[in-house]
Amino acid sequence: MPSHFWIDHTELDALLRAVENPAAAPVSAVTTPVVTSTPTPVSAAKPTPDSFTPTSSSLERRLSELSDWLTARVACDQVFVAGPEGLALFERDADPELVAAASSLTNLWGSLAASLDLASQTRIEVDLDADRVLSLSLANATWGMSSLGIVTTERLDTEMAHAVTRAFRMTVGTE
Repeated sequence: MPSHFWIDHTELDALLRAVENPAAAPVSAVTTPVVTSTPTPVSAAKPTPDSFTPTSSSLERRLSELSDWLTARVACDQVFVAGPEGLALFERDADPELVAAASSLTNLWGSLAASLDLASQTRIEVDLDADRVLSLSLANATWGMSSLGIVTTERLDTEMAHAVTRAFRMTVGTE
């Protein structure tokens, strides 16, 4: 079977000599290969996430509005808000054990942040398994440290993660 590669042995020998003894090789022996390619079309940019503004004075209704806004923009399997006591203040298809674990992580971060003088309101992402990521947005609400949890198949891009965090903080009144 013939080779699909063509090698100019003169060029190859000159390159090998240049590598073995760069000072002895003539300058013309080293050539720069020319690579041509067709430009790859740029895919359409992702739309910028619009900002969320709660319209209700009721916390329950604001959390529902947040969930509607979120699920319209992010493909997520579970959405919940975990309170400081490990209970869901709001949930859509959320696993109670995951809510409790998110609450524990939130409280742990709150303790670490206080003792190490770190920002208490932050984001945490946890790979649950090969196919699921838990993204938590933390806020120090009037009733205590709470977190918005969403389970997705991939990490949120930075812009969407910031938009989600801002939306959660607006919902619970910390921004």
